[in-house]
Amino acid sequence: MRKQAVFSLTLFFILFFTLACAIGYEGLQISDDPEPIDPISELIAQQTFEANMAVDPEQERQESAEVENQAPVKPVESNSSEVDSNLSGANEYSVTAQNFSCTCSVDGNNMLVELKFNGDQLDYAGNLYDKIAENTYKRSYMGYYILESGEGENKTSTQVDEERHDIIILTEDGFISEHYQGDESSPCCYHTFTMNK
Repeated sequence: MRKQAVFSLTLFFILFFTLACAIGYEGLQISDDPEPIDPISELIAQQTFEANMAVDPEQERQESAEVENQAPVKPVESNSSEVDSNLSGANEYSVTAQNFSCTCSVDGNNMLVELKFNGDQLDYAGNLYDKIAENTYKRSYMGYYILESGEGENKTSTQVDEERHDIIILTEDGFISEHYQGDESSPCCYHTFTMNK
């Protein structure tokens, strides 16, 4: 009987010591407070939810066919100076936009746009683009997006800075303006400008 009591008491102290060490290492968390909010995880979860929303299969097939039909035109293979002289100056263009993970707005169906070429640079809408390939120009800049988290009075907005870049690809009858966010390898949206003749 005495051995049983000693064994029980020893087992009790071992369990007590193990529990005390676990509480000391992990901390005792007795609270009704929810887990801290991770804004990045919330944004990813929201984007995943929106992407997975149910879409009519027929509509999805039509949209994917439209995207395939409206893929950006590749740059022309002709001489760069020839294309530059054809597009140089102010011209009227019809404009369409294709959106993927961001939104390109179009102010109207027709726009007056001026392109100025100066050596290996292109001035478009007051922004300088550097030549990176034949008939292709690029500019990089810092942008930001607003990340909102919480609800009601606890709602917070945080400005998140990110590098962005735009690429202009000259075509025989106009140009394509592609817009990239962060380290994306494909454009989040693009405009197609076709010169009105």
